[in-house]
Parts: sequence; C-alpha cells; structure tokens
Amino acid sequence: MKRWLTPEKQAARNAILKRFYGFGNGPHCVYAVVAKQNRSSRPIYVGETSRPKKRFEQHLAVAYGGREDNSRNGHLERKFIAMGAAIEFHCLEECANRIAALAREAAWARALSSRGYNLGNSWAEHHAASKTTLVPLARLATLSLSEALATGLQFGLSCTSCGTLLALPHESLQAMRLRNPKLDSLAKSIVCPDCSVTYELALLPELEQNRMRRIDPASADTESSLRSIAAHPRGISD
Repeated sequence: MKRWLTPEKQAARNAILKRFYGFGNGPHCVYAVVAKQNRSSRPIYVGETSRPKKRFEQHLAVAYGGREDNSRNGHLERKFIAMGAAIEFHCLEECANRIAALAREAAWARALSSRGYNLGNSWAEHHAASKTTLVPLARLATLSLSEALATGLQFGLSCTSCGTLLALPHESLQAMRLRNPKLDSLAKSIVCPDCSVTYELALLPELEQNRMRRIDPASADTESSLRSIAAHPRGISD
C-alpha cells in the first residue's frame, strides 16, 4: 500500500478513524460507507467485516488515492471525496458468523439499491434485480477452514471430471491441523484418485445452514437506517 500523499490527507484519515457509528462487540458486522456533504448523506457501499478498523483503513486508502483500486466502489469513493464529501462508516447489523454476515450484506445492499441508492457493490446478488435467495457457493468458497468449522458448515469436494464426491468430516479436518486455508484453496489442493483432476467445493444440504445463508432484503430496516444518517438519495449528485 502506498503512503498517504499529503499530511492533510493523513489528518483527514485519522479523524475519520476516530468515529465509527453504531458498532458494538459483535464478531461480524455489516456496515455502510456513507458519503456526507453539508446536510446531505447517502450510503454508497455495503460491506461486511470482522475487523472494522483495518477494513476502513483500506476504504480510506482507496478513497484518498493512497492505494490503487480500479473497482466500481473505488471509483465511487474517490469521486465523492473529489466533490468535497466526507466518508463515514455506519454499522447496519451485527452477525454471529461470516455466513450470516454475507447473507445480511446482500440483503442490505439489495434493499438500499431498491430504494434508489447507486451503490458501489458489484456482486450479482447485491443488485436490486437479483432473485438469488441464498449466499452463492462462490462466496462460501472464500471462507477459511476455521470459519467453516466454527459455523458447522457441512461441505465436501466434488471431482470436476467424474463427479465423485469426497466427504470431509469436521473431525478429520481438525485432526489434520491444517494452516487455515480458504475452502477453494483446500479443494484445489486435492486431486481425484480416479481421474487425476482437482476437486471443487460442494455443499452438503443442511436446513440450518440454508437458514444462515438466506438473503431476505425485506428484513433490512432501511427506513430507520436512512433516517439515522439523514439520507437524501439526490442530496449528493451521482
């Protein structure tokens, strides 16, 4: 990461990092990046994290030009900073684990998009028109092994060629004392003995896990959240 370009920008970043809104002690939180200018505010991004300060430092590095980022969200944050807006971080909801946080992140992003807010979120399940009801497998593949085990996620590996399913009991994985790989990395590190190709992640159906994965935009209390930040969809120009 590059150093901050000027002392003024360093001071602005430090001032922002002293003020988080609504964060408690939950292990995971769903948050909104809010652009504030004069008396107008608007959410411009929804994310989830278990380490708020570190995550917000990353956002600010992108917003103030200290870190190269060509994402949609990076462009949006830099645009609002260039317009003279300030950046704030507001907690929308606290969650017990990352699977639930991923589901609530999608729910909040979709609900705010439906209210007319142009967010920097790029994942398909975050868009207002999305019909996805569960956190996609592609998102769960980014969980670490310890996160998956902590939530009781029942998963296995499926051969991309012959379809053979390899079950991975939690007890066996814990006994192996692996160095906490991502689930997709774990899958790609094992080769099918029948056809010598790598496996891909597979979920074993469990009702409780599907409940954690459910994306329900209707349950996001956007009205209260927008009122708390005095948000105006057109108060700050797109």
